[in-house]
Amino acid sequence: MLISSTGFIKELPEGVLSIVAPNQDLTAVRIDPTDGCLEYRHIGPVETTFLPLRSVKEQPICTQRLDSDGTAPN
Repeated sequence: MLISSTGFIKELPEGVLSIVAPNQDLTAVRIDPTDGCLEYRHIGPVETTFLPLRSVKEQPICTQRLDSDGTAPN
């Protein structure tokens, strides 16, 4: 995934686009460094916040977490 200078993913992978639920802003998506899940910017009437990007099955969409050496955990 290519990340812009603002920290947002430039273009979501086709696999993500095929499972993402509607009504989420896909123009400002980033990876939450605490859990590796994708989150999108929600602009509400009072505040702007980041919410978990969810699939059509209402599950959060996450990347595979890597260990500190850059490999996938067992």
